[in-house]
Amino acid sequence: MLKLGRVCLLGALLAAGCAKPGVGDGSGNGVGGNGSVDQAGGEPGDGSVGPDLSELRCGDGVCSASTGEACDTCPTDCGSCAGCPMGFADCNHSMADGCEVNLNTPSNCGGCGIVCQQTGGTNACMLVGTQYVCKPTCNATHADCNLLPNDGCEVDTTGPGNCGMCNHACANPHGTTVCTTSGGASWFCNPACQSGWGACGADKTSGCTTNTGTDPDHCGDCSRPCSANNAGSRTCSGGACAPTCNAPFSDCSHPGAPSADDGCETNGTADPGEGDNSCAGQSSSTGEGGSTTINSNRILPAGDVDTFHVHLTEGSHVCFPGTGQSYNALIEVTPSENANLNLNYNVNGCDNTWKNDLGRAICVSWSGTCSSGDDRDFYFQVYGVGGAQACSNYTLKITYASEGSKVAGCP
Repeated sequence: MLKLGRVCLLGALLAAGCAKPGVGDGSGNGVGGNGSVDQAGGEPGDGSVGPDLSELRCGDGVCSASTGEACDTCPTDCGSCAGCPMGFADCNHSMADGCEVNLNTPSNCGGCGIVCQQTGGTNACMLVGTQYVCKPTCNATHADCNLLPNDGCEVDTTGPGNCGMCNHACANPHGTTVCTTSGGASWFCNPACQSGWGACGADKTSGCTTNTGTDPDHCGDCSRPCSANNAGSRTCSGGACAPTCNAPFSDCSHPGAPSADDGCETNGTADPGEGDNSCAGQSSSTGEGGSTTINSNRILPAGDVDTFHVHLTEGSHVCFPGTGQSYNALIEVTPSENANLNLNYNVNGCDNTWKNDLGRAICVSWSGTCSSGDDRDFYFQVYGVGGAQACSNYTLKITYASEGSKVAGCP
């Protein structure tokens, strides 16, 4: 009977050992492990003496190694040879060298040809219970993400798909992203954002998800909230804070990102000459043939009105008392910041009966009689159309033509 196996399966046989495969015919003759014929059971010519098969008690139910019983000499008592001892295998399928492979190595771990791949670290072959298995140890930039130990630490954790750990993927809907490290201690997602977007959270995994053009908590920059200083509400438009201010405050400074916002910082009622919303207003005097420029005022807060008392003084010129004289003056406002400012004109001296919305320039004309009574007083107001305001000073100019002449632009 040909024995292909190498291992004694019965527990008792682990002590008895497994003899070289051979064929017993009951006559005491056999074929040794090297295939030679030896009547005495030994090797030819070497003077050795094999076991005395005539004295074997094969069939008594006891596998006696001392009398030469083994799985190949007495399968009745010792069982059949069906494989190799634990930890070894016949991987080349050759009976000549027996169970030639040790199964505790990374190249044959627990079975023939089962390789512990040395990927991303080291991969040892270790005994766990009764089985040899691969046990990978990963280096700092790799991980065993599929939990299949044979292929080792198969994932590079320096890429955006598994950044720093398994399944930690870097995303970015509004830009690009990479996986980077700071001093090699740890790996993290590092996004680059498109204009108007920011990665504002502590965790940059999701990338640039904050709209810095409209978010009042991250307006123009992740670290720049719109201030609530004197503001009824906060808004962000185009990356600039645009608060709705509580009266009498205004937002005049408009600091841009990344500078900190200061909300509604300006109290327009504290401006010089702000008690000018009635006829008394601010006084100015201009002589005939001259001009006066006033640029010390601004329209703040919304709803502010600046009132001016303009005195026009007749100059010296040759005339005959009682003869007719004609005079002409131009009052014009030039706003800053393209603010929508207009002029009002009090047609009846100073009784607050204003002629409204006359534009940015008003021409006034009157007649005289070559006397001291030819001087005139007029009242004008500068205001913001529809509640418009101007944080910067506007310019009010009074031009008084010589008698009988007209200011350019006046009819």
